[in-house]
Amino acid sequence: MVKGHTGACAPAHRCVGSYSIIVELENAATVSLDEVRDVLSALADQVCQLSRIRPNLRAEVLFVHARDEQHNSRLLDQVRQQVPSLSAAATVRFLSLPEGRYYQLKNVGIAAATGEIIIILDSDAVPQPLWLQNILEPFQNRSTVAVNGYTYLSYSDFISRTFALIWFFPLRDRDVRFAERRSLNVNNCAFLASWLKQNPFSCDFGFKVDCTLLSHEFQKQGHTLIRAPAYAAHAPLRGWRFLVWRARVTGRDADRKFRHLKSSSMVRRFVHALLFWYRMERRACTRVLRLHRQVAMPVWELPSALLLAITFYSLCFLAQLEMLLGVAHDRPEHIPAYAEHH
Repeated sequence: MVKGHTGACAPAHRCVGSYSIIVELENAATVSLDEVRDVLSALADQVCQLSRIRPNLRAEVLFVHARDEQHNSRLLDQVRQQVPSLSAAATVRFLSLPEGRYYQLKNVGIAAATGEIIIILDSDAVPQPLWLQNILEPFQNRSTVAVNGYTYLSYSDFISRTFALIWFFPLRDRDVRFAERRSLNVNNCAFLASWLKQNPFSCDFGFKVDCTLLSHEFQKQGHTLIRAPAYAAHAPLRGWRFLVWRARVTGRDADRKFRHLKSSSMVRRFVHALLFWYRMERRACTRVLRLHRQVAMPVWELPSALLLAITFYSLCFLAQLEMLLGVAHDRPEHIPAYAEHH
């Protein structure tokens, strides 16, 4: 927990005086705060709690959306009405980038942020108790440049239980080994503003590629990513059409990452596609069989869960092949209009 400081900071410690939280609203089908009410409430509670512990710690919350700027004042009024405690404890601003994509919206927030620490949160990731304090605490050490929180998928039915097991996020509890291997979560992380402003997201055509590229740059510069028990519950993944599209874009992104970081050779890309398919299929099936009790999955759902896992990552593999064969064109990825909103 972040504790108040009195007097001068010790040489090995950093006195953080301000922080900015950036929340992108890309996933909102319309500019409405109804879908992010849980995030708003959690942020309000935690910002207020921290302000009582650290009254001199200046807070800022930036919401960035992909609609017109004319919506900003209306949205700000809604926040003041729905969660007046948030606007009382922090400076709240709305920023817009019409038709902006996921990482572009984050970059807008990064450029506008005034805090010494920039915290990045997604609009569908609900902060859990002590999230804010735990993600800020490591920055008391002067050597800390970035902190990674723990994001997990919520679940309530067969499909969401299956994806809680086979997705890229660890489970909420008793999944330590997987959690420790998890790379940067750009839906739940924090950076020194001075570093992140100099190293913003590159805005590749991929859907979720830039987090890997940023993580690679971070490691190349010799920094260490600190993991903190700052938990956020991601909304369940739902909707068959969305999941089919998500499987295919995952395959296209896997090829993009390999081309960026390894090789553009078609032979090597094909070998990587095969290995990626095998590795993800094996991991997904193993986790379903070993960990199904942790998501309250009954035994009779196991065959269907295994079939869903195999189908999902097979679609990834096919889309990866389409990319390297030139069947699919490398163009900016957007969630298509035909996909149900997850």
